[in-house]
Order: sequence, then C-alpha cells, then structure tokens
Amino acid sequence: MTSESSVLGIGSALPLALMLLALQVLPASAVQVDRPNLSGSWVLNEEESDNPREQMRPASGSGMQGRQGGGMRGRPPGGDPRGDREQMRRLMEGPHAFKILQDDSTVTIVTEDGMRLVLFPDGQEREDLVEGLGATKLTADWQGGKLVVARKSDSGPEATQSYELSDDGGQLVVRVRIEHPQMPRPIEFRRVYDPSDDAA
Repeated sequence: MTSESSVLGIGSALPLALMLLALQVLPASAVQVDRPNLSGSWVLNEEESDNPREQMRPASGSGMQGRQGGGMRGRPPGGDPRGDREQMRRLMEGPHAFKILQDDSTVTIVTEDGMRLVLFPDGQEREDLVEGLGATKLTADWQGGKLVVARKSDSGPEATQSYELSDDGGQLVVRVRIEHPQMPRPIEFRRVYDPSDDAA
C-alpha cells in the first residue's frame, strides 16, 4: 500500500512540476515573440530623413569648430584624430542601403559595401574592432519594440542608434544620438528606410 501511494504521489506531482516549468518558460517566450522582426533589405528615404549636417552646425558652432576652426582637431591627447573623423563621418552619413538578418540570438547588419556587424542583443558589452577605426565598446539590447545599439570609446565619439519599425511596419526608422568630448551638446537625428528587394 505504501509503495502504491508513493507511485501515485509521484504521478500526481509530475503534472504540477510540468506546469511550474511551463510558467517559467512562457514569459521568456512571450518576450521573444514581442520582439519585432527587422529582417529585410532597406534603402534610405532621403526625403523623410533628417539632414544630420543641419543638426551639426548649431552643435559645433560655439563648440569644437568655433574654438578650433577645424572640426575634430581639438581632441584630448592620446587619441587618433583620423580615426575620430572617420567614425564621425560614418555615424553622420550612415549606410545608404543595408540588409538585416535576424534570428533568436543575433541581429546581423550587412551594408552595401560588404561590411558586416553581428550584434548580440543581450545587454552585454563587447569590443568591436573595425579596420582603420580601432576598437570601440559595443552594447546591443531590446528595449520594448526597439533594438538599441550603443557605441563608446575612450576619447572619441559615442553614439546610440535605435532600430524600430514604423507604426504600419512598412518602414525602418533609425534614430541616432551622437556625443563627443569636443561638442557642446549631443546631436540627434533620424534616418528613414524603405524596403527594397536589392538594397544590399
């Protein structure tokens, strides 16, 4: 009788254990489902996008250009001015077209010139080494319906880029915020991308 009760006890405990396991798994699955699918090829819509140069003028008028008369020359010692200027150029211009490949654990961005950036949106800081630009620290994470990517370096520009679909899902909106030690304030602008079959 004791043996039979023990078997029954184990049997009745199994469904409860499975239910508890399901409750632990479901929230993570739900979060995964809520993440937008950014996959596809995207091409810049210049008419709907901001002109970052217009944002740059007031930010630098009394800042690094006003003081130095030459953009990025007045940097803290020990930095790389050429790499600094190239990082700023890339951040300001952005890709004209690119492709996003997305799976459960990574988001890969492939630009039209063949550059590939693999993001792990888990909030962990990683080092990103780009030829000619040096190393920067890179963090990617899902924040609501946005993929937020933050870059920072010891003395150069720091940037935050968020990728999100428009309300109707027909466009990709990239919002950019750039800070630099030689700029009096951050600059912010957005780029709008339309879907394209052969964007990248």
